Amino acid sequence: MTSPEDGRGIGLSERGLASEPLVESTDAERLGIGAALVLGGTLLGRGLQVGFHVLLARSFGAAALGVFAIAWAVFRLISVVAPLGLHNAVLRFGSQGRSSGEGNLRSLAGRCVRFAGTFGVVFAALLWALAPWFSDVVFNEPRLLSTLRFLALSIPLAAGLRVVGAATRVNHTMHYSVLAEELVQPAAALLLMQVFVALGGGVDRAALAVLISYCIGFLLAGVFLRLEAPGQSSGLVPTSGELLAFSLPTAMSGIVAVSIIWIDRLYVGYFRTTTDVGFYQAASQISLLAPLVLSGFNQIFTPMMADLYNRDEHGRLLELYRVSTKWATLVILPVAATAMVLAESLLVALFGSGFESAAVALRIIMIGQLLNVATGPVGVLLMMSGNQRLWMWQAVAALGLNLALNTALVPRFGLAGAAWATSASLIVLFSSAMLAVNRKLNLSPYDRRGLKLLIVIVAATSVAALVRMLGLDAFVGTIVALAGTGLATVGLWALLGFDSEDREILGLLLRRLVAGRSAVRRS
Repeated sequence: MTSPEDGRGIGLSERGLASEPLVESTDAERLGIGAALVLGGTLLGRGLQVGFHVLLARSFGAAALGVFAIAWAVFRLISVVAPLGLHNAVLRFGSQGRSSGEGNLRSLAGRCVRFAGTFGVVFAALLWALAPWFSDVVFNEPRLLSTLRFLALSIPLAAGLRVVGAATRVNHTMHYSVLAEELVQPAAALLLMQVFVALGGGVDRAALAVLISYCIGFLLAGVFLRLEAPGQSSGLVPTSGELLAFSLPTAMSGIVAVSIIWIDRLYVGYFRTTTDVGFYQAASQISLLAPLVLSGFNQIFTPMMADLYNRDEHGRLLELYRVSTKWATLVILPVAATAMVLAESLLVALFGSGFESAAVALRIIMIGQLLNVATGPVGVLLMMSGNQRLWMWQAVAALGLNLALNTALVPRFGLAGAAWATSASLIVLFSSAMLAVNRKLNLSPYDRRGLKLLIVIVAATSVAALVRMLGLDAFVGTIVALAGTGLATVGLWALLGFDSEDREILGLLLRRLVAGRSAVRRS
């Protein structure tokens, strides 16, 4: 950590910023407050998405959930391709323009949205045309046809929403993106799904709910961008060639990384039954909470990282890397410990009886996802530092491993084979990326605080094991385990001693809470 005298340290009190009002935000404050907002929104949004799948499973059964999961996996893979990495280009070039004062956010976002929307329409038309082949030839499941076609119409909207959401984060303003992408879109999908279930219909109505929800989210994000960048300026905008030269390699790495997470459903659907896919989808939905937490930190970390890298402030960048990695691991730890130790209880509590057959798969996938979180925002660091091609080739190698393992393991071991393929690929990808970040940027996510984090992980897992030994009802056991591991994580971290950035963020949050209550009383 840099010294307080050089003005780049992260201590609030050391820089004379302990009293209100704060004159400027320190890095830890911006990361902590921004991540708290984003994490709260993304975790609630993920809860809404899990609720969507729970409602689908409890209303139509595991086989219907499996049909939707296959269509959703295809949609997710294509919707990652459609923006062509232009959401990353908005952040990269928008941050450069913000630093130099020569940016034109509205024009930049508009150009990127037009590119993303155009290619989104192309991919939507392609999926629409291929839907009969998927439903009749590949998976032999007639219900896939209309489900895939509703989701195909969602692709341009999803691509546009991702780009516009990224544009609203260029100035480190997080609440617009959280509202449009993380809250409104999944909330609208869940609400519409409940309406369609009440009115009757099949699994394709879930895809229709998703289509309408993306339309709502995209329109809302467009309104938010106008509020964030209200007028046009005469600032510089990168050429189309410059945008695509940066965005396409990042798009490729993003496509490959997402493929590692989603392609396993397609293997299970091809070699097994749609019911098996439904069970596997339940396990995967829970395991995706881990990278979601890291993604929440990444949304605030990415523009900050781009600014610091552009200004060559290595010390602050290193500290942000370590702090974000530590906090993301601590936040996900209660869920990860509960999922790995009480997987059966967690699955039954959420999705109902029968889904405990996916417990082994959940434990295996969670191992890989926990390591993903524990390596920190390595992909972001490589992309925003100009090493996007290295990240792309690492992701391609990991995808090759994933395809080989899925082909070899799923026919023989079913859900467990798919889980091992996914987990092993994640471990290889993010371990190699962490080593690349250390070699290329001389950044490491851990210092002496890593030992303390390891002690807390062991303690939280032990608490979950003790709860399992009590033999409680599935729902009660899950609640007790989550509460116990959460208290153990916070309590032991406090007992071992909060780090300076932990104390300053907790103090800042407390001061703002007290100030907010005082303002309410005065009003």
